[in-house]
Amino acid sequence: MTRRIVGWLGLLEPGGEADHPSDFAPFLSARVEYVEEFHDVDFMIDTGSDFTILMPTDAYHILGDSFFDLDFRSSDGAMPIFGVGDEGLMALPIELRLLLDDDSDARVVIPVRAWMTEPQPDFPARNGNWAMPSIFGRDAIWPGDFELSYLDNTVTLIRPDDE
Repeated sequence: MTRRIVGWLGLLEPGGEADHPSDFAPFLSARVEYVEEFHDVDFMIDTGSDFTILMPTDAYHILGDSFFDLDFRSSDGAMPIFGVGDEGLMALPIELRLLLDDDSDARVVIPVRAWMTEPQPDFPARNGNWAMPSIFGRDAIWPGDFELSYLDNTVTLIRPDDE
């Protein structure tokens, strides 16, 4: 038996025009559990990303003001991530559980070590990586599959049943 989680195709530039398939990206919503608290996050699915990545807006939403106390340059576990924004950014690990509802309203739980990116600019803004969506990477897709249909405007994450 497989579990199917349905997402959507969203515009890469909110409020922009949709002239070509490259204007769209696949998204899905997850309830993110961190230290027994829950937060809703819309993730862009990126099959080219090795890791799930929390962009500053979502990391701030989850951690609150303590996000600004993080030292992305010298904390244990810090590592550079490339391909996010214009240049490589430093990132810190965070252990999360992604809770997704499948097409039968059952819960799919995906534990991940996500990476929070260093904010650019330093404080909340409508530009830089503050304006970028968090990324649902291959670490969260595996051991499943992913389907995209421009015809039906649908996105489906397919996971094997854990039971």
